[in-house]
Amino acid sequence: MLSNLVPKNVITRSLGPHATVQIDIEGPYPIEVGDTFLLCSDGLTGPVTDDELGPILASLEPDEAAQALVDLANLRGGPDNVTVVIAKIIGSQLATQHNEGGPLTMGAEPKRRPVHPALWAVMGACFLAALVMLILQVPYPALAALACGLAFGAWILWTKYGGAKPGIALGEARQLGKG
Repeated sequence: MLSNLVPKNVITRSLGPHATVQIDIEGPYPIEVGDTFLLCSDGLTGPVTDDELGPILASLEPDEAAQALVDLANLRGGPDNVTVVIAKIIGSQLATQHNEGGPLTMGAEPKRRPVHPALWAVMGACFLAALVMLILQVPYPALAALACGLAFGAWILWTKYGGAKPGIALGEARQLGKG
């Protein structure tokens, strides 16, 4: 087994100064009311076995389970720091069956770039010119100015929100990482 080849005190991956990190992700799995998630350090998983974690998480409320797990790890010698975070799904709004959205997408972030103030000024000037021309009853130049203002508005929207990265869609059969 590969995990036995690398000593536990060797850090093989970390969140450090680099802009990107490599992570392992499994799933997505359906989330139902009552599901409990445990995030912990190796100070817990060393002294407390997986067979013990499940029943404790299932039978106690998250705050009580966290305290019981930390106490159990410390009673067994606590060779390392023990960090425990427990989250329990209690509302149906977080459950997968009630989520009508598409599949989870990893790495898709819309590009929101700043818009140069001159674009806003030109768009505003076009709309103002169209309004003045309508008041002066010059319809065709007013339409041209309005079209120019709409074109600059579209350009501003594309500059600010256009070109989102597609990301990786995770369906039921898709898995990232080595899970």
